Amino acid sequence: MTRRPFSTSPGYLQSIRGLHSLHALTVAGSDDSPEADAVRDGLDQYWYDLSKTEQDRITGLSADLFSISEPVKEPLPSNPQVQRKLDEAREATKSGNWDQALTLLRRWGQHVDPAKLSFLRGTVWHEAGDDRTANLFFEHASLLDPVTFQEFYLANLWQTDPERAREIAGDVLKSDRDFSPEVVVTAAHIQLFGIQGSIVVESHSIIEDLMSILKRVLVRVETEDHAKLYPNAGELLRLHAISILAECYDRLGDRRTAIRYLNDSPSIRPDDDAILVKRGILRYGVESGAVDDLQRAAELGSHHPWPYFYLAHHALVEGRYQDCLAMCERGLALTVPDEVRANLHEWLAISRAELNYPADRVRSAFEEAVRLAPDADHIRDNLASFEKALADPTGPKPDWIKLKASTVQAFGRSEYLPPLRPMPVAA
Repeated sequence: MTRRPFSTSPGYLQSIRGLHSLHALTVAGSDDSPEADAVRDGLDQYWYDLSKTEQDRITGLSADLFSISEPVKEPLPSNPQVQRKLDEAREATKSGNWDQALTLLRRWGQHVDPAKLSFLRGTVWHEAGDDRTANLFFEHASLLDPVTFQEFYLANLWQTDPERAREIAGDVLKSDRDFSPEVVVTAAHIQLFGIQGSIVVESHSIIEDLMSILKRVLVRVETEDHAKLYPNAGELLRLHAISILAECYDRLGDRRTAIRYLNDSPSIRPDDDAILVKRGILRYGVESGAVDDLQRAAELGSHHPWPYFYLAHHALVEGRYQDCLAMCERGLALTVPDEVRANLHEWLAISRAELNYPADRVRSAFEEAVRLAPDADHIRDNLASFEKALADPTGPKPDWIKLKASTVQAFGRSEYLPPLRPMPVAA
């Protein structure tokens, strides 16, 4: 079955978000208010524009949201039939049959622990591409069982409501000893991401506080049982904490200590994409092992543009233009800042020129680079060199301006932050 996300049509989204508003009013005890009546009237406006499948889905969501607004009930006893149906729901989720999975959970969910049921429902909505709806259920699961689900909720909230996530993260960090290590590390990550791009002097004290908290967490991970609820949970948590701690040292200009943390931890795994990318960035142009880290990340199919960006530059400097071309194309297929994208287009143009591509393909890449970074003199100068060589085929080849490794390294150090790592949750 083809895995298609839920609709994003305006009428459908208005209906879904309207239910969100009704749910919030219900939780606040305002279900009978004029505001709630107005929301219901708004829902009627789009109802007949929806397909039967969408109408059924919204009706089911209304029932599910109502269920998590009610007092929690003890689950009914399980039996083999219940387990088969829950297994069917998990398989439907994996195969992309989202509506069937939600229907099965609705029919048999009364036999499931309420926190786990909300997590499973949230997972379906998350997989179907609607994280805002998913987080209503993740939040409910977190309230009922914070040790198991609060970290997952906070990590996913960061994707849909960063302001709210930062607010919660701030509260967690003010009293970090009252929260699980998983939640504290995620809160530290969100806090650090929130000050990305800030002047170091202004963020210095915040970063130092985060470092103290993260060091406390690393001690707690070794002693608190709940950090080991899942297979490899302690190792994954240490890895997450160390990656953020290394980022903090780097933000304060202590690159050596950052690298040491990434090198020396027994939790570091040789195939960890995020660590390979970060360590490769820190070492690029400074230590020879940087290229090995970045090459390994590229071999693993990293979803970050940075391995391809740095490997493209490395190949360019060494005159391996076919390799540079390949890395540029991989990097440009991902989301990157305009200035970085401009450099990739420039290196793409140089590689095409050296590989005797048609002039219009070389020129188009240069022109795109200029468009993205109009103030970058080196791009304009390289374009001028290309045009001069093109006009005089018997003259010297272009003497390309190639950025220094230290200049290129600065892009990633200012832009890259290891991704959030939700802990694996027992299903």
